[in-house]
Amino acid sequence: MVTNIYYREGSAVVSAEFTEKSLTDITITGPDRDLRPGDVYVGRISKTVPSIHAAFVDIGADRDCFLKLSNVTAPIATPSHKDGELHAGDAIIVQIEREDGRNKPATVVTEFSLTGVNLVLIHGKKGVRCSAKIPDGERKSDLRRLAGEWIDGSYTLMVRTHAYETSDEEIYREFTVLRERYFDIAEKGLYKSKGNVLVRGLPAYLCELRDNRKQIPDRVLVQGGDIAEELRAFSASFAPSYTDKIEVLDENEYPLSAQFDMKKHLSELSSRKLWLKSGAFLVIEPTEAMTVIDVNTGKSSVSNACEKSFLPCNIEAAREIARQLRLRNISGIIIIDFINMNNPVDRETLLAELKAITSSDPTETKVVDMTPLGLVEITRMKRRRPLSEDLRKYLDF
Repeated sequence: MVTNIYYREGSAVVSAEFTEKSLTDITITGPDRDLRPGDVYVGRISKTVPSIHAAFVDIGADRDCFLKLSNVTAPIATPSHKDGELHAGDAIIVQIEREDGRNKPATVVTEFSLTGVNLVLIHGKKGVRCSAKIPDGERKSDLRRLAGEWIDGSYTLMVRTHAYETSDEEIYREFTVLRERYFDIAEKGLYKSKGNVLVRGLPAYLCELRDNRKQIPDRVLVQGGDIAEELRAFSASFAPSYTDKIEVLDENEYPLSAQFDMKKHLSELSSRKLWLKSGAFLVIEPTEAMTVIDVNTGKSSVSNACEKSFLPCNIEAAREIARQLRLRNISGIIIIDFINMNNPVDRETLLAELKAITSSDPTETKVVDMTPLGLVEITRMKRRRPLSEDLRKYLDF
């Protein structure tokens, strides 16, 4: 059974997914996340930096956002210039791609996208794209043809995997919502003042609900009427099947956080050391440049055994590492020091297992290789800041 829970903890909203009794996903959304990925703003270019082919865009935040000019296609900006370039002082429509971190400004793009459950509408070149994960070639062709008939502007429609199991009528209904929103931005956006939010991206907990379609929850438990209303409003537009699953608990009832032992889970996610069932343990060390994970034999029988027992322990560690990457939202460069194995076949088996496990991560994760020193290199796309920062900021962990 898959259960999603939503509750308030102080000023933040905590959402978590449990498969049976195992925590499989978690997000913490605070009240002050103004630069949320997906937000579309009217901004003004404060300066351009030709040496790095970039610009900085003022959207009314504490610091300007970073725009990579080499990635700019069909910007919606004013005024237009004879050289076709963007200049300081230009008004421009941008979308937050990555939120700001401690030492880096938020990154913005001009090719803004509007995401639904079945479709993504992307400003820029006109065309149709289909998810490579759609298994039925005939259905994929039908969806491509159908989406092509709907395009009546400078945008691309990307058909998401979930559309494979959705009726054409439901997909079209979603398209009309996205299309209306798109033309409202494209035709009226520049007439609004700098710093004006044209589209507010979904909070993280609604993004998880929208994007995690492989396991539709059996139950959606909510403590707090305002969160329930937000979930219902979202469901009405993008996921009608969720509406009947929402169960609202009275705020005076036994707290969801206690029912699901969230204090224990959050404490484990804030710890650098994590024990495995075998008695081995992981040490997770975030640094400025990368995250380093060390696998130690600890109390396991592996420490006194022959090398044949190293592979099962490493595979157990690999499964937990993949889970922790998702739960902790660890991104960027990740280096893993597994228990050393001299057998090349065991090394290949471990890499294959790690690739298979991480392939189900909704965030793009790539197992690069194992170095001659036996270190495994992984990259994971960054969208939101790590869970550890939210735990410190909002929940004092």
